[in-house]
Amino acid sequence: MLAYCLGDHGLRLTAAWATAIGLADISNVALLYRLRRCGDWLTMLIGQVLAGAAPGVCRGRPIRLIDATSVCQAGAAAKRGNAVWRVHCAFDLPGERFGAMLLTDQHEPERLDRIAVVPGEIRIGDRVYLQPEGIAAVCAQGADVVVRAGWKSACWLDAAGQPVNLPGALRAAAASGWIDRPIWVAREQAPALPLRLVAVRKSEPARAAARRKARRAAQRGMKASTYLAALARAHLRANPPLPASELAALKQSIIVLAALGRVLVETSRNPALAGPETQGLRQQLSRTRAAVEALERHTHELARAALISWETRSE
Repeated sequence: MLAYCLGDHGLRLTAAWATAIGLADISNVALLYRLRRCGDWLTMLIGQVLAGAAPGVCRGRPIRLIDATSVCQAGAAAKRGNAVWRVHCAFDLPGERFGAMLLTDQHEPERLDRIAVVPGEIRIGDRVYLQPEGIAAVCAQGADVVVRAGWKSACWLDAAGQPVNLPGALRAAAASGWIDRPIWVAREQAPALPLRLVAVRKSEPARAAARRKARRAAQRGMKASTYLAALARAHLRANPPLPASELAALKQSIIVLAALGRVLVETSRNPALAGPETQGLRQQLSRTRAAVEALERHTHELARAALISWETRSE
């Protein structure tokens, strides 16, 4: 396999060379079949080469990304009960392939320790996995954990067991732009879990973008997280749901357009506009009425699509 992959010859010449030196008695077709089935072996070799060049902190240690996704279950009864299949996954680096998958229903939440731990691994998860019990279970099996964290996502404690004012600590570190310190997370029925808090300040463009999003969310009467979710749906869905206030304004605009259309109809039927000298005005009124009717229909379809999005629980 390596002679073909690293050499200059094709399948036929590689097979002839292997036969001539007594390495293997194989045809070019058989070599092709074996080449097609050795993808995992070649992936392992490449992964070992890449791991050799990795930084010392993770050399020889598997890195696994933990996440989950949900798929709606089939059937009317399942849809009425919001039943879903939840796929829990572990993506292995540097092999760049899924090393484990587990299928559950909606009654099984995402947990950092749901997938079996490989001793010595570095397990990485999003903020939903900031679960003290799950982190403790993974660390107890010989792994390390890197998890995103929101400042309100846990009860942060110092070495003395006193609450940590995390926003204050972040403001105090504004000059240096980073935090790297020991910290503890409170647990319900066990001693506090020792962790390490690492925070890096956003760049000025990123901070400005976050402030703009927060202002827009406030103007719409929405939480910032809800507004960001709506922005994401706007890229993924044909008809993302509108905030309640904007949906109400859209419904009111339909009423206004309908009333305007009726005024235009009554105006065009005014006997005072029946003469030939007002023909241009009547034509202008007719075109305006047609435009208003088209706008009313379009606005009605937008409101209908928004209502459907709300009714499908996409908010």
